[in-house]
Amino acid sequence: MTEKLFSVAEAAEYLGISEKTLRGHIMDGNITYILIGRGTVKKRRMFATEDLERFKESRRRREIPFTVVRRNCRRGTSSESEELIGFSARMAQLRAEKEHRRAEAEARRSTSKAKPSRVR
Repeated sequence: MTEKLFSVAEAAEYLGISEKTLRGHIMDGNITYILIGRGTVKKRRMFATEDLERFKESRRRREIPFTVVRRNCRRGTSSESEELIGFSARMAQLRAEKEHRRAEAEARRSTSKAKPSRVR
């Protein structure tokens, strides 16, 4: 006894998706099909019921609720001797370093721009 094969339109209706979506799954290799005929340009794809059911099972998902798992959290003290710097202090330090570099660059520029005096 031969089983019924579904065309692209019938398979899409069976799965409850559009033909375009079904063709996308075909191109991605998510669903298997049977080639009918000898065409190489316009392939005639048919789908067996078991292939459609296998595809439906492969797409079955269950949402897992998001939970926060706290493992190995630090409790306020560090095992290493690290220096903690507050955000504002760090930003002030960076600004001071930047200003220092700018002043050094300006000093280098002003000494290199000094014109030698001409003797007449």
